[in-house]
Amino acid sequence: PGTATVGEMELAVPGPIKIVDHALSRAGRRGALAVVDVEGEPNPDVYDPGSDE
Repeated sequence: PGTATVGEMELAVPGPIKIVDHALSRAGRRGALAVVDVEGEPNPDVYDPGSDE
């Protein structure tokens, strides 16, 4: 038997978001990794990749 999940996310910043389950070893050994490419305007109030803080 397998398992599945259906979900919805609202992401505040654009960019590639990596999703893995609770067992990180599955991402490396079995390829259990998803990459969601979020499009939209940058939101530096939430995340600024150039920030030194």
